[in-house]
Amino acid sequence: MGMEVAMAYVDAIVDGAVMEDADPEGPPRGGPRDENTPVVPVESGKVKRAKALMSPESKFQLDSAKATFDEYLGGKQVGLRREQAELWPMENLVSIDVLCELRELIEEAEDNGETFFPDKSLFPYPEAYHLLIKHHLTPPAYKKFDAYVTRWPGCFTRRAELNDELRTAYHFENEPREKKIFFTEVVATLEARGAFQAARQDMAGLVSPCG
Repeated sequence: MGMEVAMAYVDAIVDGAVMEDADPEGPPRGGPRDENTPVVPVESGKVKRAKALMSPESKFQLDSAKATFDEYLGGKQVGLRREQAELWPMENLVSIDVLCELRELIEEAEDNGETFFPDKSLFPYPEAYHLLIKHHLTPPAYKKFDAYVTRWPGCFTRRAELNDELRTAYHFENEPREKKIFFTEVVATLEARGAFQAARQDMAGLVSPCG
């Protein structure tokens, strides 16, 4: 199978257009099927693995999203200084009715010498999300990006579908109407920035010639 054909196959699978081993002209699997029995698609292991693959373009978009998030969390180097987006501690990003519960959970984690990771159901305020990734991520790329973001305390993502106004603003107006375009919103915390900077320092110490 040539590379172009292979990538087209993978993209079709990701878009839900290909059903592995399906033969529309052949008999139904498992013998005769009652016409009133709903058809439940069953994916083979090969299809599941293919769905996890990404095209070169998807990988590029994922790497770009990771770089954008790293810059947002750690700051952008400008000459000899680092410009940082303003972030807030977890306590500032929850509703008042769960604040006491959040403080208790943070204190419990600190007593145990652990890093506290809030549950998404508890945290954060919907308004805390920031539209950070302004390009479309395919479902496999988004899944990997979400895992990349949520490894930091108090960081979460969510997909935001573009409405007609945003589709025009970001030049997607010529895309087919049935094709949904998603950007990605992110929430990051001051605690996450501290952990991120500490990790950077640890890595710098490992590669230092004087370490």
